Amino acid sequence: MRSIVAAFTMMSFAVVVGAQVTASQPSAKEVRAIQGKPPALTEMCPLQVDVDLSKTPTHHSLAELPIGSPWVAKGVQVFVCDKAHFVSLSVVKEKEKRDKVRLVVSPRLATGWFRQDVNLTVQVLVNGQVKLTEQWEDLTIGSDDNAAAKMGALWASSSKSPRAEWWVPPADLQSWFAEGSKPSVRLLLQISDSEDDEDDDE
Repeated sequence: MRSIVAAFTMMSFAVVVGAQVTASQPSAKEVRAIQGKPPALTEMCPLQVDVDLSKTPTHHSLAELPIGSPWVAKGVQVFVCDKAHFVSLSVVKEKEKRDKVRLVVSPRLATGWFRQDVNLTVQVLVNGQVKLTEQWEDLTIGSDDNAAAKMGALWASSSKSPRAEWWVPPADLQSWFAEGSKPSVRLLLQISDSEDDEDDDE
């Protein structure tokens, strides 16, 4: 009997609280962030990525960095051309020789296919003017995640990090990365179509 009375007493003191409840429809980007997933890739093909190398409160100017210390760009991996994409980008003053410095710009590329041929153009610009250019045609890239590439299969490939290298006078580097200048790296990625090119030549 006492247990019944006690249960009745607890029920009689139960209180329904009118909590404030809201609902919203998150964007696809917000959903991925909530789920802890990386941002969805944005597809553009051909793909041009411009990376600002200007000095910021969180990034030193390349001219300020010692020889061998890379300037690394973030965010280049969120864009894709077909299944090819940039994984990372590094810019470094690699070596001094007499009155020049070797400037190296190295983007790392990968693809979702077992292998894929791409054309790549790397440029260094200052205030919108092209200062340096390097190009690759029919560069074969792949994925580091597929088993075929890990086993060394001839029909598969892995990611590639081509190196654009130039010997530049130190005075030029100082002026390119001086306060008020707008140095940048431009990456142009295209899917190679050699067979169509051969047909056009005929």
